[in-house]
Amino acid sequence: MTKHSCKPVRLLTGKYGVLLLTVLHVCLACLILTLSNYWVPVLARSQNTDFMTFFLPDYRIGFVSRAFVGSVIYLFTDHPTVRMVTIVLWITIVISSVLLCRMQALLVKKTLLASDYATLLLSYLFFLNKLFWWNSVEGFGLLDIFMTLLVQLFLLGIEHKRTLGYWLSPIVCFIGLLIHTAFFFAYFPVVAAILWFDLLKSGKPSRSCAAAFAVTCAVSVALFAMFTVFPQHFVRVDSNEMLSMLKEKYDGDIMDTYFISHMYRTNGEKYADTIEASGFLEYAGVGTNIFSPKILQGVLVLVPLSGLFVFGCVTHMRRSGSRIIAYLGFIAPLVTLVPSLHFSTDKERFFSLCILAQYMMLHYISTQSDVRFLPSYDDLPKKKLSAYAAQQRREKVRRLMCVCAAAVVVYSVAIALWR
Repeated sequence: MTKHSCKPVRLLTGKYGVLLLTVLHVCLACLILTLSNYWVPVLARSQNTDFMTFFLPDYRIGFVSRAFVGSVIYLFTDHPTVRMVTIVLWITIVISSVLLCRMQALLVKKTLLASDYATLLLSYLFFLNKLFWWNSVEGFGLLDIFMTLLVQLFLLGIEHKRTLGYWLSPIVCFIGLLIHTAFFFAYFPVVAAILWFDLLKSGKPSRSCAAAFAVTCAVSVALFAMFTVFPQHFVRVDSNEMLSMLKEKYDGDIMDTYFISHMYRTNGEKYADTIEASGFLEYAGVGTNIFSPKILQGVLVLVPLSGLFVFGCVTHMRRSGSRIIAYLGFIAPLVTLVPSLHFSTDKERFFSLCILAQYMMLHYISTQSDVRFLPSYDDLPKKKLSAYAAQQRREKVRRLMCVCAAAVVVYSVAIALWR
């Protein structure tokens, strides 16, 4: 620690610092959630039976994507109801929310100890706007919350024990793609990038670690190709039989066209173009109008965050001395934008997933690396200053940090409150 750095708050960086910070972040998230009224659309969607349709398929239909969660639910009951599925959703949301707050607590503790205040502010800009994470939750049936929880567990696992992460990675990607094929664009690049950085960092990696990395990539690419190009080859029953199986097991409405379109690819039909799905998609806030308020809101969050994130990636790589190919890994979370901009109408949803992916990479880099992510005061050339000049410089830095912190809070809250 340099003589110009302030001492970290012992209460936050001590033995119980992470626990205290986690509680404080949970309170902060609940406060913003309440002020922004995000809980209203989430509650409304939890009562809409159309959204529960996404949780109904199981492996009686065949080895298909989007059937993993339903298969787990059917292990506990032969007749799932809206209430049962809603309970499962809320349990997942609560666990993921607490893990998110714990991740931020770990990041805050590390940046305070390292006096890395620029990255600390960036993390809060992510964290406060990561309540756009609720945008993914709003689309309950899209299964994003389950993918997010899976990667959170992987991230905490590899940060706790490096070898554990390597052996978990192919399992995480396998289950993630079984949950939803969007995992390939949203979170597979994050898992692969984290493993790649660890291989680079270890110098000459062991054969087992390199093999785990190769298996993870092979499994992910193969499953994505299977579920995307040849989905109908793995369905064991025809569409009518599948729909009758779902209807006899479930007390809610069934989105017939959705499942027929995604699992059977009948006549190239897209569910977004059907009359049956139009009301459902309108209710979900999904549409093709790129100038809608929700999508513009997502852009206002994505642009500054992605700009700062990529700038930090480039700065970090230049100072860390790693090979240039690692640049690709740092920018890997931006792969999430590919389906949003070209293949999907769920632009706001993928904006949210991109922010989540970038935050997870920021968390890994900041907690596992000794090199600063963003430039900071301590990176400036040190000059011999008088006691008075040094004090003046510290005061300027303190004022600048206060202004930046206020700007982060104001911007983040304003975006969160704007519906």
